[in-house]
Amino acid sequence: HGSTLAEDIEAINTLMAKQPTAKIVLHTGWARSASLMEEWQSQDAAESSPMQHSRGYMNALLRQLRSQYPDRQFDRTRAMDLLHEVAEDSQTGKAPMQEVDALYRDAIHMNVVTGRYLMHNAMRQALAQPRSVAGFEKIDPGIRRYLDQILDRQLND
Repeated sequence: HGSTLAEDIEAINTLMAKQPTAKIVLHTGWARSASLMEEWQSQDAAESSPMQHSRGYMNALLRQLRSQYPDRQFDRTRAMDLLHEVAEDSQTGKAPMQEVDALYRDAIHMNVVTGRYLMHNAMRQALAQPRSVAGFEKIDPGIRRYLDQILDRQLND
């Protein structure tokens, strides 16, 4: 938080100049649990808009970058989209947890097992790597299956 869309594009342009052949993966990060749904729904993505963990902001960022660099490969972790899916499923009783806060350790950080499992594998997915349970062996098998289903939904996005 704190940068604008224009500033983010300028910073990414600087990094891209240093890595002219690298695949670019944008890590969307995530909002605080209390503002997750509100921030995800925001469509504010003007050049002077402050950074938000929203689909609108990330789509605007990717549109501009892809326009400037049509021959470069871009992807993103979709962290906010994943959390939004869990939040919606929690509200409708489709998730094995009662609320998305169950993935958080505190107001902003993911918990050691389930939240980090989801984000770790979101990054692996963005890098075209297979899922990994290494370091997450204590995850409940039912929750793991559910989180894998959430990750699978994002593959088809």
